[in-house]
Amino acid sequence: MSAIIIFANKSLKIMKYGFSDRFLHALAYAILTFLIYLPVKYNLSFKHRFLISLAISIGFGFLDEINQLRIKTRTFDLNDIKYNLVGTVIILFIIKISELIYQKIKNS
Repeated sequence: MSAIIIFANKSLKIMKYGFSDRFLHALAYAILTFLIYLPVKYNLSFKHRFLISLAISIGFGFLDEINQLRIKTRTFDLNDIKYNLVGTVIILFIIKISELIYQKIKNS
């Protein structure tokens, strides 16, 4: 979560180099989801790991947006939540594909 806070503080500087806010939300939540996924990886099916990682990431994103209602210089935006979800789902599918490839190579 520290990475998200640090990344958010740097995002305004990064945006001047041509990256959109949507891309930055998706990237930040892809990283967050990957970091959440790692500790829940073992002894659970992919479905359970997927749901746990998804719930934590989206819950954090929603709470972050709710918290922005209290900050005068920030605004609540449903599009931010949508792109948080996009980044979360993309990384989970990349992880799933990577695991399938690893299993195929391992069993060859």
